[in-house]
Amino acid sequence: MSDTLLAWLARVAAALDEHDVPYAVAGGLGLAAWGCARATTDLDLVIASSDRDVTAARVAAQQAGLLQHRRSPIRFKAISMLRMIAAPSADTVIPVDLILIPPALESALLQRAARLPLGPVAGAFASPEDLVLLKLLRDSDQDRVDIRALAERNQLDRAYVKARARALRVTSRLTRALPAWFRRRSRRER
Repeated sequence: MSDTLLAWLARVAAALDEHDVPYAVAGGLGLAAWGCARATTDLDLVIASSDRDVTAARVAAQQAGLLQHRRSPIRFKAISMLRMIAAPSADTVIPVDLILIPPALESALLQRAARLPLGPVAGAFASPEDLVLLKLLRDSDQDRVDIRALAERNQLDRAYVKARARALRVTSRLTRALPAWFRRRSRRER
């Protein structure tokens, strides 16, 4: 992760805090905060999805210097996102995605976010369990690799993850990503 990416995270997080927009860092930087560093070139932040919070997030994004803050949300099957652009120089562009998630996950994810340092930046980071759930919503090969890394490096609250996966209707994806969680124990192991 680059110093430029962390500097933009600090700017965006400060602006969201100033405008009282609940957020949680997700994506590659969220993984890094929980010991699962991997290459990333963008910022992903889950934000509260009320009209007031989305409007305030747009104002905060403009204040932070992001471009294209007026664009309409891009809608996917399970989430929507506001894609904006940070342009620290003429030859560098950083996508900044403000992610709007299903109500079945949003309030718990934002309440469970932990204030953590990541290098010189401190911010609200999605919990490892909530990162797993976000990854299940997308369910790419890279997402399954990320889920396994989170499970290996963090003691996840399995009951929480399984209950939320059920509510989001992604239990089959969780089973595929973490099959060991669903293997039946032999009599000897009981």
